[in-house]
Amino acid sequence: MMLAINPDNGQISAPVIEFPQPYNAASDLLERNLGTDRAGKIAVHDDHGSYTYAELADRVNRFANTLGKLGVCTAPEENTK
Repeated sequence: MMLAINPDNGQISAPVIEFPQPYNAASDLLERNLGTDRAGKIAVHDDHGSYTYAELADRVNRFANTLGKLGVCTAPEENTK
């Protein structure tokens, strides 16, 4: 990281760092596949079975709804409501 020097007064300050928006894996990995003909295709296979994109999306939504009912917020803006 390089420090920034103000040319007007010579003071040193830390640079401004911009962070990207939070990455939403559910949106990227599930929703874009549900929007195509892949909803019925296998998304995950593990020791307990296989799940299609539609089934996995349903499980993710149920889990997210349960977290919401328990008071877990999905975004910092929701903490201020």
